[in-house]
Amino acid sequence: MRPSQIMLKIIFQQALAVAIPNLGNMFISTIKYTSLVFIIGVIDIMGQAKILGSRGLAFFEVYIATAIIYWILCILVERLLVRIEKRARRYERGITA
Repeated sequence: MRPSQIMLKIIFQQALAVAIPNLGNMFISTIKYTSLVFIIGVIDIMGQAKILGSRGLAFFEVYIATAIIYWILCILVERLLVRIEKRARRYERGITA
């Protein structure tokens, strides 16, 4: 095998399997913290909720709906990352601890 093939087929696969959980946690945290971006001026889900709530003075209902959207989004991303992590760790199936 050439060094580039070794890097791609062996070393990269092992490094990816170790890195996926940390990258997934960072991605989910980024989703959760996007409401902080609204302070800077970028309208996100929380910003839209504030605008919608001010129109009908129904802040509680709009914020509950927004929380559910964030929750569902995080659940979907977490399940996707679990699948990716299992696929990346497929080479470890035969190893017993």
